[in-house]
Amino acid sequence: MDVVSIIIPSYNQGKYLEECLDSIIAQSYEFWEAIVVDDGSTDNTAELMATLLKKDERIKFISKKNGGVSSARNEGIRQACGKYILPVDGDDKIAQNLLEQSVAVFEQQTNVGLVFSQVQHFEASNALMDNVDYNFSKLLLNNQISCTAMYLKSDFDKTTGYDENMRHGVEDWEFWINLLSTIKDKTVVKLDFPGLYYRIKTHSRSVSFESNKSKITEIHNYVFQKHIRLYNAYYGDPIMVYSKMRYLEQKIQPFLKLKAILRKLSFRK
Repeated sequence: MDVVSIIIPSYNQGKYLEECLDSIIAQSYEFWEAIVVDDGSTDNTAELMATLLKKDERIKFISKKNGGVSSARNEGIRQACGKYILPVDGDDKIAQNLLEQSVAVFEQQTNVGLVFSQVQHFEASNALMDNVDYNFSKLLLNNQISCTAMYLKSDFDKTTGYDENMRHGVEDWEFWINLLSTIKDKTVVKLDFPGLYYRIKTHSRSVSFESNKSKITEIHNYVFQKHIRLYNAYYGDPIMVYSKMRYLEQKIQPFLKLKAILRKLSFRK
């Protein structure tokens, strides 16, 4: 049977790692390795992992200088021996049948490039995120896939990996654009159940990013510039798009003014 390499980047997430690893040990699919990549943590991750490694010989531990989550994922994948890759953040958990169901898709269907699932929040929120069906043109505008999705290591090797310049967030979104534009002839499959349990905390990297509008704009601009040919191919030259929008605004402006006048007259009655 083919091995799944589960890549777990962790920066000061030591207190969550046992819960994450227990969900992996409980998998119905037994052919896996879990590679925990400590990205220069300042907590007691190393001491905790010395104990957790004894739980299962399939668990491995790598310690490296802090370089961000992309750097940690890339390092873990470089050392992975599995046919399949599944990234899992150190504070999250996965459903007991996620590996089994994901591998089955690759084995039963031809030309599959990526398998992802619904997402169940836990801790500060219990919302079920039933991700929309995959569409690449829409993916260019907004991420549709959580960071925990399965793909082939051989397909990862065709890409430039996770972008290590993206240390503030949405590096997984950029990687999906990178990967799926590289293997564009392959299909993407969504599993119809929550395979990822995503921890929602009141304070986290993603919460800080989502509340910083200037940082969001900066990173969106970065992704656009990096993949400008794709955006042009799917949505046209941005200057032409903007020009058309301005033209339409000018065309409808008289109607908007008339609407405002009529509204005022109706109030006077």
